[in-house]
Amino acid sequence: AGFTPDGAGASSSLVDGGFVAPSSDFAGSLAVRISGGGGGSFASAGTVAHRPAFQVDALDTTGCGDVFHGAYAVALAQGMPLPERVRFASAVAALKATRRGVLSAIPRRNEVDAFLREVRERFFNHIRDERSDVAAATGEFTGFDIRY
Repeated sequence: AGFTPDGAGASSSLVDGGFVAPSSDFAGSLAVRISGGGGGSFASAGTVAHRPAFQVDALDTTGCGDVFHGAYAVALAQGMPLPERVRFASAVAALKATRRGVLSAIPRRNEVDAFLREVRERFFNHIRDERSDVAAATGEFTGFDIRY
């Protein structure tokens, strides 16, 4: 497991179940904890959230933590919001795990973007199919707004 702090003097501490929470000594601190294939947790402004790992067929996980941290730094430098940074870094690490090697296995940005589009499309297709099943079963339209 690793920690990725943001900002000067940021500090984190482990709490129940290995989740991460900002230390009470540092107002506004942020922490991100990764736990391999189980995903990771992130905490900011008193809120703790979990990000499940992307499901991939892993061939080689060597360096995935380092790749996650590097991708997180890129996302931070690009100004992505925290949940998007964690999602992006998780996607980069997941794709790396599908390849043998370390440096040569790091995916290019266009591959990561395509992977995230594919995941999003599968998610929305699944929701659309579920809505269709509910509508067919009940005879009612079940419209709802989902933000991904």
